[in-house]
Amino acid sequence: MNIHRVTYNPDKKSCTLYFIGCNFNCVCCYWKEIYRLELRRNIRFLNTDEVLALLVRVMPKRVNILSGAPEEN
Repeated sequence: MNIHRVTYNPDKKSCTLYFIGCNFNCVCCYWKEIYRLELRRNIRFLNTDEVLALLVRVMPKRVNILSGAPEEN
């Protein structure tokens, strides 16, 4: 998957999954500027098992998806 970061907010009991490869073209988007294609090669993506292990460990009540659309690598 193209998940490069997972954050957890214990107060809200929520996780956020950060994806790369968004299919939107928002004028104010800064992710495409930060993660240019040449930088993508240096980012370690988490696989499905790694993401599920993180989520099971904290059992969030909510999972948010940011920064792009999920896709299989």
